[in-house]
Amino acid sequence: MKPPSLAQTLRRTAGRLRHRWSLPYATFAGPPAGGSVSDLFLWWGEGGGTRFVAENTLALLTGDPINVKHRLTFFDAEGTFFQEMDWLSSEIYTTIEPALGLPLGTFIHATFYERSSLPPKTRALLGLQRAHRGYCGYRRQPTSVWSSVHGNVGGITSGATDADHHHELLARRRSKFLYTPQVHLHNSQTVRLFFLNPCRQAESISIFLNSVDATSPSAEPLHTLLVPSLGVRSCILQGKDGYLTCLSRLPMCRPLVFVEEAGKSDHFDVFHT
Repeated sequence: MKPPSLAQTLRRTAGRLRHRWSLPYATFAGPPAGGSVSDLFLWWGEGGGTRFVAENTLALLTGDPINVKHRLTFFDAEGTFFQEMDWLSSEIYTTIEPALGLPLGTFIHATFYERSSLPPKTRALLGLQRAHRGYCGYRRQPTSVWSSVHGNVGGITSGATDADHHHELLARRRSKFLYTPQVHLHNSQTVRLFFLNPCRQAESISIFLNSVDATSPSAEPLHTLLVPSLGVRSCILQGKDGYLTCLSRLPMCRPLVFVEEAGKSDHFDVFHT
């Protein structure tokens, strides 16, 4: 595959500059060579538990067991650093169930490898940027089954070595836009919405209800939330029928949704919209 010509590079750069207010990530920033790129994940300690399925990228690429250090960095709901924890494994996937005294927060995932222990061909793969979408599992109560969902938008980088604790936030605020999740709320449901913020500054979110009987959304928002950088805000909706619309400058304003059905203690849907 030929590298892009100078004219193609200039056209691409001009396009990014022209549409920069609609881009979810910083225009020219990029992840460090060999570093990890993580989504921002929700930690929910108020229910029946949170677990994370961590991916060993090099083992997945080669098909061989490779020793890896998984690092989860936790932040509280205000986006303040809370705790950092490491796990060692050689499996392709490792299910991690941290024990934290944190009711609500966020976390990111990074992987680190001992370069000197890798064969030359595998060592060459360390130059790749390792993106971690990951999967989180949540339970309504300890006896419930797990409901899982992949990571939301993040773009949070970690250095290539485990001694580098510096994180860079590549996500950026964009022009205000409206987003309508593809989910119909019903009166019998209790719906929890979680909004995570991977940007460098706090971002506001307004949530409107589109009633199925109305021709236009309500003029006044049901909730307005200010989400701190690396933090999380949530709201609970009960007895609502219709669709939601969110107004925000977040790069991707899709909430993480927990749905409980009245009279069904074992019912617990978890999804992105």
